[in-house]
Amino acid sequence: MHTTLEPPSHCSTHQLYALILEQLAPKSPSRLTKTLRELGDAQALLESPSVLSPLLKPESFPSYREFLETPESAAITSHAFTTWEALQRLNASVIPLGSPQYPTLLAEIPDPPKLLYCQGNPTALHLPAIAIVGGRNCTSQGATNARDFSKHLSASGFCVISGLALGIDTQAHLGALNGEGATVAVMATGIDQIYPAANRRLAEDIISKGGCVMTEFPLGAKPLRSSFPKRNRIISGLSLGTLVVEAKLKSGSLITANTAVKQNREVFAIPGSIHNPMAKGCHQLIKTGAKLVESSQDIIDELKGALSIKVEELNKLQINDTSTDLNKTETEQNNHPILAVIEFDSITVDELAEKTQLPIEQLQAEILMLELDGLISHIDGVIERKF
Repeated sequence: MHTTLEPPSHCSTHQLYALILEQLAPKSPSRLTKTLRELGDAQALLESPSVLSPLLKPESFPSYREFLETPESAAITSHAFTTWEALQRLNASVIPLGSPQYPTLLAEIPDPPKLLYCQGNPTALHLPAIAIVGGRNCTSQGATNARDFSKHLSASGFCVISGLALGIDTQAHLGALNGEGATVAVMATGIDQIYPAANRRLAEDIISKGGCVMTEFPLGAKPLRSSFPKRNRIISGLSLGTLVVEAKLKSGSLITANTAVKQNREVFAIPGSIHNPMAKGCHQLIKTGAKLVESSQDIIDELKGALSIKVEELNKLQINDTSTDLNKTETEQNNHPILAVIEFDSITVDELAEKTQLPIEQLQAEILMLELDGLISHIDGVIERKF
């Protein structure tokens, strides 16, 4: 089968074939993902039956055989079109592994999802990010810490990643929204199944304020116990580091932290009272190498090196011609373009975005680097230059 299917409106060929491949059950998801990476995209894999067939479970053979014989009318093709239409009604989309829109950091982990479903602003997935996680049954102090750390990190240019659960996750998202930065909620359900239902309004706020809700699970997927550890690897995989605010010794947050270590990412933990059972997980992490933090500035200082790499990566993207022009201005004037715009007056982030026309992910990363270098101050969304 070498006839390229015509995708529906607003859908790329890459997205359509990814939705078709998603319906075939692999014997080993990690092996299928590895092969997908080697071939480059879902279309190439679907058009290579000698490669794909041995990777599939027997129950997928009839569907795949039908697709190879009559791709235009195959059931899995029809289902892919139906799925796309449903996603359009939700104002959601899909991001296949291997596409330019796929988050670079997530693509680096050993077992990245082969397809992401996203509702909201997908560029938030490319911002320098910190994951903030913890228990559902948190203490009032834990809730305060999550909000305060998240607000400062958000105001400093980090995107806050969490899992939309009750407790610490909820407080982390709320803090990020108060910090006027983007936040991303990673779910263990389908994009159309907000869980818990009590956080439906929070999910809407995340989307309306420049963040996104995302998942690797297909439409209609319900919250299953086995799905949450899979979700956790995405939370840490999207992030430069993971902060555990509060956690019991046996906690999903510790799974996220341990996964972050395996992904070669930083892990931070806030200490608590030795009498608080919700602090014991954090203490265990600190004993085994997590960095003890007492303020969000501790995290910013620690991630400065990784952030520099991220800024360099964003600069190389050169998403539009404006960023290239600004880089030329910087060379000609021997001055940073953002500093040239700020001059002597204070300016808000929104005003700076309008004047520089830089992509928001690049702008936020640059602001954070200038703040770390002591060249500007950034308080509650207002930026001033230091002379």
